[in-house]
Amino acid sequence: MEPWLISVFLLALNSLVSSRKLTTEENERNSEKCGVHFLGENVAEKHLTKRSVGGRQFIQNEYPWTVTLKLKGASCSGVQISPRHILTAAHCIVADTLDDHQSKGPDSVVSVMIEPEDVSVYIRGNMSNGNYSTNCLELKNAYKVTKITVHKYETWTLQHDVALIELSVNISEDVSTPICMPDEDLSLAEVLFATGTGRDSTTPATLGSSPCLVQRVVAQKYDYVNGTKHEIVTTTFAKSTCEGDSGGPVFQVHDDGRHILVGLTSSGPPCEKRININMRSYCVDVRAYVDWICKYSGVCPIEEGKIH
Repeated sequence: MEPWLISVFLLALNSLVSSRKLTTEENERNSEKCGVHFLGENVAEKHLTKRSVGGRQFIQNEYPWTVTLKLKGASCSGVQISPRHILTAAHCIVADTLDDHQSKGPDSVVSVMIEPEDVSVYIRGNMSNGNYSTNCLELKNAYKVTKITVHKYETWTLQHDVALIELSVNISEDVSTPICMPDEDLSLAEVLFATGTGRDSTTPATLGSSPCLVQRVVAQKYDYVNGTKHEIVTTTFAKSTCEGDSGGPVFQVHDDGRHILVGLTSSGPPCEKRININMRSYCVDVRAYVDWICKYSGVCPIEEGKIH
């Protein structure tokens, strides 16, 4: 099936389910509350723990808008952009299978969209009962998904690798708050940050056990933008995201301290720790999808007080 036919089919499925877009009032409040680094009070630096691939583990209540997605046999990351909307990578939602075991190519790939009931969303946020004596993340209190909207995603090229998830209920501000959305003309900082729930390559899973998942932040050096593919490329010495970080936020910090979403992790090098090499990562340029996100979620730019 041609990639564009897959896109049309997915969009047709999405249109059958009504959405709960933000109202104008909700959007304004969302803009006022977005982008905090910590939920509630800061905590002691003693909780800082170095993690694999040049990153470090989250401190409690840090980056509250980073979420974990559990799907059939896999996990991905995502980012909260409103009380009931999550952005993630489309390749987490659209599964590829090979037709007749042919060598992989555009004509041999069949794509199947995951059903909303097969996706569970876990909000890290204000987990006062988080176990920081161990590396592995404990997933509790899943949010149900009512609708998934996928952009014109091309499975073969990974172009337009963005999907919008709508939750059945709003997330309380006591649990988590959203990241700020960018303007289309936002200038990128030299240093970007990526967060996600990825596999800890230093803790291998034993036979029959689930892989150890950790939430970490990785600093990445902005390299260039591929305008044709709407893609941000980072090249950083000995640092990268890891398996499971797909769909997680790539962001920068504004002068006023707010954290602004600029991308979604799409692809990168293998998860294993590497030393003394430059590691290149690719993420969806969210700035190119602001209108699409606004159309389907109601999370829209506020004309006054724009962030540049």
